[in-house]
Amino acid sequence: MKRTVDKSFQETNKLSQPLLQQSVNITQIIFSKENTAAEK
Repeated sequence: MKRTVDKSFQETNKLSQPLLQQSVNITQIIFSKENTAAEK
């Protein structure tokens, strides 16, 4: 049973990793835009 849970957990991790990276990138873009706007 545990083996199946581990396997599905790994699959979920593989899928969520790119999404996580994407949201981090978006957050950085938003922050850099806000910083640029604040400097002007």
